[in-house]
Amino acid sequence: MGTQVSNTAAAFRPMLCLVVALPLIVAFTVARTVLIPVLGTQSPYMLYVAAVLIAGFARGGFCGFLVMLGGGVTGLMLFTGWDRSLATLGSPLVSLICFWAVAALALMMANELRRHANVTFNRLRRQVDAASARSGEGSATQRVA
Repeated sequence: MGTQVSNTAAAFRPMLCLVVALPLIVAFTVARTVLIPVLGTQSPYMLYVAAVLIAGFARGGFCGFLVMLGGGVTGLMLFTGWDRSLATLGSPLVSLICFWAVAALALMMANELRRHANVTFNRLRRQVDAASARSGEGSATQRVA
């Protein structure tokens, strides 16, 4: 019987997280750029919350955290209307901190959902394997009716 990598160890693969996080940030940045004529500088981070949820559910907390940081910095630089002056940084910075707080809560929720889904799928896999062993099959196969 082969060894299995735990779900936690499989989720923490930094290069794979980057491969997931970067396209998510780029895709949601493009989507937010398309909305500039409608939104202007309002809601600079709204789409990035969805990206954090997707990354957190798909790959775990570390990947979601990378999306949260990258989306926050990208949103600050591109969509807040900040003129890169320290004198006017106050409002965009408060907005960024609020985004990070909300995104962190969303990330915790997505990661918890991911953990529960993995437990459920593993339980179902064991039940299917046990049922196939009882019926005399060596592995879980689909029967054609």
